[in-house]
Amino acid sequence: MKISDIPFDISYHIDIKSLHEIPNNFNEMKKGIGHLRKELENTSDTAEAAKIKTILGAYLRIFGELEESATLLLQTIEELRQFDLPVHRMAAELRLATTLTWQGQFSQAENSFNLAINQITLTTISSVKSQMDYALVYLGKCLFEQKKYSLAMDHFMQVLESRLIKGDIDQINAIQEIINITGPLIENS
Repeated sequence: MKISDIPFDISYHIDIKSLHEIPNNFNEMKKGIGHLRKELENTSDTAEAAKIKTILGAYLRIFGELEESATLLLQTIEELRQFDLPVHRMAAELRLATTLTWQGQFSQAENSFNLAINQITLTTISSVKSQMDYALVYLGKCLFEQKKYSLAMDHFMQVLESRLIKGDIDQINAIQEIINITGPLIENS
């Protein structure tokens, strides 16, 4: 399952005060979450179930269901320890760290992000390596929430450099928006 397969508007925007994702349409996102739950019920494939649970965990967080998000992602990580699915496990671990950030568990979230970044740096699996931008952005957002704006900016700038090399304009614009929000906060702190 891909996010684009969800037949509801699950889009979101970034809140300029918290850098959290906010649903553009709460009712549509709720329907999208319901759709993911049905897809999960209808799959028996372990890898596909892990992928759906990871996506569902992320959207539960965005929807504000932090406890359910954390529980589901922890369960998914535990299930994935039995299988050789490092890409899915890394995605679940990163999304759990993001949920921990939203729950205010900053120390645990930072540790999880740093561990993930080390694992991504050391791996030879390209699909795991491709998750580095996510890890750096959300570690930066975790630092941002703690008002560690300068440290957060360091991570955001690393991501900008990476995205400039890749040339994805939408991703470049997204990180540039975060940098534009963070910059003035450094000057005022």
